[in-house]
Amino acid sequence: MSDQEKQTVKGVGQLKYYKFSIVQRQMGFENIREILVYSQKPNDSLIEFCVSENISIVWLDEGTFKVFYPENNSESDFEPLNFI
Repeated sequence: MSDQEKQTVKGVGQLKYYKFSIVQRQMGFENIREILVYSQKPNDSLIEFCVSENISIVWLDEGTFKVFYPENNSESDFEPLNFI
């Protein structure tokens, strides 16, 4: 298993746990957007896995953050306000 795969598994676990234990139970928020941020574009299988778990993928590409849009299988510059 590559380091990127290990970190993805760890990150997904943290997202799911904190969403349940802190954000929903303690804070009372229900509509939560889960996002994993990478230092470089993750491989396609990790993107596919995260999309299947409803987790958005953002990565750094030459000083610009990019985001993957599964609706049209494309990537674009990350605009944080689009996630509100």
